[in-house]
Amino acid sequence: MIMNNLQTRRINTTLHNTRIIYLTIFLALTFCIFSNKVQAQNLALKNNILYDAMLTPNLGLEARVADKWTVGFNVGFNPWPLSDQKFPKWRHILVAPQFRYYFCTVFARDFLEVNAVYSHYNVGGVNFPIGTLYPAVRENRLQGDLVAAGAAYGWTWVVSPHFSLEAEAGFDVGYTWFKKFECPWCGSFLGDDEKWFVMPKFGFNAVWQIF
Repeated sequence: MIMNNLQTRRINTTLHNTRIIYLTIFLALTFCIFSNKVQAQNLALKNNILYDAMLTPNLGLEARVADKWTVGFNVGFNPWPLSDQKFPKWRHILVAPQFRYYFCTVFARDFLEVNAVYSHYNVGGVNFPIGTLYPAVRENRLQGDLVAAGAAYGWTWVVSPHFSLEAEAGFDVGYTWFKKFECPWCGSFLGDDEKWFVMPKFGFNAVWQIF
């Protein structure tokens, strides 16, 4: 009976993650089509190096929609550790659309950004160094979802006509709901919980002008 419950839980989790991945791909393709129609000559591909350092592959697209405005779409996916029996784990998928206003011209100098965030996560055995988002995650496993919105200020350094670097810092305010388990995958279910949170946001991005 316990094994059947565990198998059902794993199947449901896999189906949920698959739906999220398909939705992310659909939104990214829609964004690309929209961007090409608006300003195909001003499209950038981005990678957050700080996110890479946390072993989370990620990509972003940003497109000009007006003289000083851009829209963007960022995706990050961390599947590790692949084994359900290994800890710590910080599995998650994250999608984050954004709008930016550049004070000088797009893709150069300082900017203000507003963004939204959705993430599905499965974390356990992690000691977060900043904030109180998950104070119990070091000794338990949490699996759930979060939504958030925030703002940031940043600066872009143009290195060449087709490459630049940018740094940004800000914060997100959001809401999360999750299920709490003992750390092992087959650990006892401890209950449902939900909470509001404030989360800092940092980025150091490599940017390539692809059109």
